[in-house]
Formats: sequence, C-alpha cells, structure tokens
Amino acid sequence: MLRPNRIFAGLCLASVITLAAYILWAKTRGVDNTAGASNGAAPFTEATPATGLTTDARTLPDATESHGTKTGDAQNKTSRRIFFRYNGLDGNYGRLAVAPYGRLDQPRFVETLSCEVAHVAGGRGICLTANRGLFTTYAAKLFDAKTFKVIAEFSLKGVPSRCRMSSDGKLAALTVFISGHGYASVNFTTQTLLSEVDNGRIIADMEGFSVSGDG
Repeated sequence: MLRPNRIFAGLCLASVITLAAYILWAKTRGVDNTAGASNGAAPFTEATPATGLTTDARTLPDATESHGTKTGDAQNKTSRRIFFRYNGLDGNYGRLAVAPYGRLDQPRFVETLSCEVAHVAGGRGICLTANRGLFTTYAAKLFDAKTFKVIAEFSLKGVPSRCRMSSDGKLAALTVFISGHGYASVNFTTQTLLSEVDNGRIIADMEGFSVSGDG
C-alpha cells in the first residue's frame, strides 16, 4: 500500500508545481501587456518587417478605416488603416495591431490592448479581452481608435466569439460562449449583447428579441 500512496503524493506535488508555474507565467505576461500604460509610455510599439505575420481572419476584412477626403479609390487605399489581432509567436502575441493598407508586414502594436477579437469602425473600437490566471475572466473594452484610450469597459460571462462596431462608432455588438468554446460543440450556448460605446451601457440582449415570419 505504500507504493501507490507515494505515487499519488508525487503526482499531487507535480500538479501543484505545474499550476504555480502557470500562474506565475500568466501574471508576468499580464504585467508585460500593461507596462506601457502604467509607466506613461506611448501606446504604440514599432515592429520590424514581419514576414511571418498572421492575423485573425474574422477581424481583418472589416477592421478598416479611411481618413481624409474621398477623391478616389487609390487615395482611400493609401490613407486606410487596417486593425487586427496580431498572432505572431513573439512578445506582441494577442495585441491589437495597426498597419497602413497594403503594408501588413510593418504593423504598430497597441501596448495597452490585448484582444481575443477586435473590430474598429466610425473612429471607435471594441476589444474582447481575456485575463488568464487561476480563474480566467473576460471583458469588453470600448476605445477611441485614434488615441486608444479606453472609453468604457464591462465584464463578460463567457469566452469571446466575435464583435462588431456600427458604422458610426456609436454602438457595439458582441457574442460570447456561455458554455462550450465553439459552434462545433455538442451543447453550446451563446449570449449576444448590444452596447452604447460612450458609456458601456448594455441596451439589448439578443435573447430578449422575438423573430416572426409572414406576419
């Protein structure tokens, strides 16, 4: 009976050590992501050409903004910025990135915003975040797309799935998984919320909507 007890005790000790190491890593990563905000540093970091750049396909096609007068497609393309979640396997992983149209190999990173998914429109943006520690918590951050200052923030009940800004930047919509982590799960439930950007007030929950056909 002694040998099984020793094996069990060893497994318990190894599990505790592994958990402690993970918590320390998560806290260290969180400090790194917020360092720029706490020490008053500029919100951007510059990147060297990233030939291995990858992006979140759910946010890239629509996370664009045009600035200046609309005198033609060529000018609009040169003034357009692309916002996306950076998935490169380096210290900027997960951060919100900004790049000129057609220059995605030279992004700038917003040190104060690390997102699971993000979207920008109408001069405002939404970033769904994950704070990974002993217990992972999620939040939505609504921000100004020029200064990257957070305008409003509120907690989420589940794993971020997608988000969207209205074209005028006044409203934000988001969906989270309350149970399950994807639509391939056998039993999943989601929550979709609509929020005012200026104050973060939740103005609608999709579950309260009714749908009818033919009157």
